[in-house]
Amino acid sequence: MEKVKGDLRMEIMTLKNHLQVVLKPDSSSRSAVFAYAIKAGCNMEVGVPAGTAHFLEHMLFKGSATKTAKKINQDAADLGTLPNAYTSEDETKYYIQVQSKYGMEALDLLSDFFWQPALPEEEIEKEKQVIIEEIHMYADQPSSVSGEVLEGLLKRSSLLGTKKSVRKIQRSHLLQFYNTHYHTGAVIFVATGNFDEFEVLSYLERLKVHHPKERPEQERREYDLQQKEAVVKRSVKQAHISWAIPVAGYGSGDEPALEVIATILGAHGNASSRLYDEIREEKGLAYAVDVDYESFHDHGYLLGYMGLPATYVNEARKILFKHLSDLETSLVSAVELRRAIACLTGQLIIGMDDVLTQNDSLSYSTLYGLEFDVDAFVANVEAVTADEVLRVAQKYALAENVYVASVVPKTWSAIEQLS
Repeated sequence: MEKVKGDLRMEIMTLKNHLQVVLKPDSSSRSAVFAYAIKAGCNMEVGVPAGTAHFLEHMLFKGSATKTAKKINQDAADLGTLPNAYTSEDETKYYIQVQSKYGMEALDLLSDFFWQPALPEEEIEKEKQVIIEEIHMYADQPSSVSGEVLEGLLKRSSLLGTKKSVRKIQRSHLLQFYNTHYHTGAVIFVATGNFDEFEVLSYLERLKVHHPKERPEQERREYDLQQKEAVVKRSVKQAHISWAIPVAGYGSGDEPALEVIATILGAHGNASSRLYDEIREEKGLAYAVDVDYESFHDHGYLLGYMGLPATYVNEARKILFKHLSDLETSLVSAVELRRAIACLTGQLIIGMDDVLTQNDSLSYSTLYGLEFDVDAFVANVEAVTADEVLRVAQKYALAENVYVASVVPKTWSAIEQLS
């Protein structure tokens, strides 16, 4: 085992079989999380139908060279757990959290179907209908529809694909995506919680894993984002507004200030935030007022959502744009800044007590060569000044660059378009 880098909190190693391994043991925990993370998501779907990355994620649970899907589920139930996975724009991750005493059995179960997927034809055809029903499920949720329309404005890749594209997916597409990305050049293994390091490393070194083939570097798709607003009419009783502002992601240097801006607007449970306080608490216009900062290795978004009566849509939008403009023109007060930083750092530190959250942070940062140091990030957030908030707000021209998708009742047509 060759140690690449490490400190008192974690180790990152390259094993003899070239598998990258990240370990963060915690003997005080009563559970362990084992995960395989892949540097590939729906943004890497080149030459395959939209939704292939997500479809493949489903299919890995449908059997391995040694187990049927039913046997995988039974073995997991015997361990008192259930393996899970998710797909994003630039990462796919498979993980299992289990009582520490069942750690090695859970690791063996996860590794079996990850490195030896069967991808049975009959399961592929059945899973198409399952995913189409997943598409139907979100289509029946107006809040999800507004988010999907917003993704269209931002030209973001479709995670689920469409019903048409899902029906086109064949086993050859799944194999193509698997062979292109599921190898030691793009996969890392991450373990957090309570586990025996020697046992885990010994097991991983004996694994037969896949190695990368020489392939040309994929170019990142560039988009011309012209349309900034879309309004969809549906048979709904409540209006749903999703909005986003393209900003920088991890490693930009602006991330601490962007996290603070998001918290000032309403992220991280900040009940005294500007949007939550005025839209919900002061004026009672909405129940749901959400804000987030979503960051990737090369881009990010300030995001928000509001669910409210259609008659309040224009007023709520004006409040949103007012606060975005204020952040670009006025310094935040010392009290507001201190409160936002406290909410942000408090939620981050509390979250990092969870071994699954630790695992997610470690896997993504390792995949993209980013520094993972909670204490350093907290220090950077605590060092954010009012001047820095103003500079970053002006840099990304928040009010000018906001994209808005609204789902409104069919009978309502009084929405004021963005100028």
